[in-house]
This record gives sequence, structure tokens and C-alpha cells, in this order.
Amino acid sequence: MKKLRRIKRPSVSEDAEIIRIDRDKRLKKKKRRIKVAVILLVIAAIVTVMLSPVFNIKEIKVQGHSKVKAETVLSTCGIIENTNIFKINIKQSKTLVKSIPYVGEVHIYRKLPGKVTISITEREAICYVKNGTGYTLSDIDGRFLETVKKKPERIPEITGMEIKTIKVGNTFGSEYKENIASLNELVGEFKNLEIYERVSQINIKDSKNLTFMFDGNKKVLMGENFRTDYKLMMLKATIEEIAPSEAGTIDLSKEGRALFTPKSK
Repeated sequence: MKKLRRIKRPSVSEDAEIIRIDRDKRLKKKKRRIKVAVILLVIAAIVTVMLSPVFNIKEIKVQGHSKVKAETVLSTCGIIENTNIFKINIKQSKTLVKSIPYVGEVHIYRKLPGKVTISITEREAICYVKNGTGYTLSDIDGRFLETVKKKPERIPEITGMEIKTIKVGNTFGSEYKENIASLNELVGEFKNLEIYERVSQINIKDSKNLTFMFDGNKKVLMGENFRTDYKLMMLKATIEEIAPSEAGTIDLSKEGRALFTPKSK
């Protein structure tokens, strides 16, 4: 006959411990529920305050503009007065403002309770291209800024490209990426040596062999675009020995030399 096993019943002290543990679990759950409820109430209160008319936009300020009118920025940014300051989409507004041709960098700041500041950095025209009967200005990134009727002064004309459509806001095109990079390097050195305003035309057809007109009557051949700074220092030294009225060609393609060939009369 199979022997029955005796099941040990918990003692009174063990029963009390089980009851205590169960009570502690219920208390912890209750505390968690209370804590969650308090957090939700606090969040709801904060959201209610944030969405109250106290935080409606009362002033939108534009700074850093010169070429671009403040009204243009305000009408483009998508931010409207009396809108809740926390509801504006800063990322989207920055994108909209950057669509303005002359605008480079954009920063938008909230200043509680109701002020928004739009700070812009404008692009600088460093050259131009002929566009029908007008002239289209471009910045250092090859972005077309505006078309004017009067020929620009003190900035060079860019030649050597075949751009079918020149549209303000667009760029020269990805096919001219290397050409623009070479142009940027050259213009940077022009400015460092303070000869930028003496350059009237730059041909960027060959990105590794740019040519430009200096003082309006001297064609400069850069050759392979290495040591651009050194070559232009040689140019500056050479030009001092040539009469301003004397036309010709200055060849910088030979390393360490600047050869001037007068224009035959």
C-alpha cells in the first residue's frame, strides 16, 4: 500500500509574513499609480500653460539683413503673430527662409514668452555671368543671386560655361563642381593679396587651368592649379614692373617664373 505524504501546513508566523508581503506589493502598486497620476497631472498643467495665450507670438524680429528686406523674410518664414510660440516648426521655417536667393545661414530663436528672432547671414556676390540683356550675380557656391540690368563693377565676369538656363536661386550645376572649387580658391587668393578688384574676367572652362584678365588688358595663364598663392604673389611682383597701359599675356604656368609677352601692335 502506497504511503501517504504529510503536507506541512504553514505556521502562524509564516502566514503573517505572506500577508505582509502581499500588503507591501499592493502598497507599492498604489504608490506607482499615484506617482503616474501626479506626473500626468503636472504634464497636463504644463501643456495647458504652454498653449495659453500668454505664449502667443507678439513680435518677430529679423536681423543680419542688408540686401534682403525684412518683409521678405517675414512673408516667407511661415511664422505668424498670435500663433503659439511652441507650435512653430523651426526646421521648416529655416528651410523656407533659405529659399530666398541671398540668404545663406539661418538661425531662429524663441524668446519666451512671445518673441521670435530670425537671424540670417547673407550671401555675397563675387562674380557675374551674362544673361541675355542682363547680368546675373553669383556667390562663392555658384548660386545665382539676382539679375541686374547694369553691368556690375568691381567683380569679375565668369566665362567658359554653357549654361542653358540661368535661374535665380539655382546654381551653375553639378557638372561645374570642380570649376567652382578652383574659382573659389583663386578668388580667395585675390582677396588675400588685395588684387580682387583688378580682375575683370575669369575663364573657368578648364578647372585645372584657369585664365583671367588683369587690369583689363593683361591675360593671365595660371597653368596647373597648384601653389596658387605663390603664383599670384609672382604676378603681383611682375605687374609692378609693367606699365598699366601695356597690354599682353602673363604666363604663370612655368613653375617659379612669370613670363610677360607684350601684345604685338
